[in-house]
Amino acid sequence: MAGDEEFRRWWNRIGRRAAAPTVATAVRTVATGTDLRHRLPAVSAPTLVLHRRNCLNVDVGHASYLAHHLPDARLQTTAGTDALWFTDAPELVQRAVAFLTAR
Repeated sequence: MAGDEEFRRWWNRIGRRAAAPTVATAVRTVATGTDLRHRLPAVSAPTLVLHRRNCLNVDVGHASYLAHHLPDARLQTTAGTDALWFTDAPELVQRAVAFLTAR
């Protein structure tokens, strides 16, 4: 989506409306500074971990780690480079629906 100028304008506009810079910085600090890996074995819900094979800003190793350390997890990778799930939803939605209806 980085090359889509209209999307970039929209993304920047909603980003500016979401939170003041100090609040956004605080939220990001908490989100990226919190380590909950020790809690993964306690998750009892079946989990589908979806990740784009060639994601440009989140390494697939993070998804692999989650899938390996959650007790009932399955990793499925999809084509693409974008971390924004809603930019190419059909395949992701199909996989999520299949996962939810298979149980």
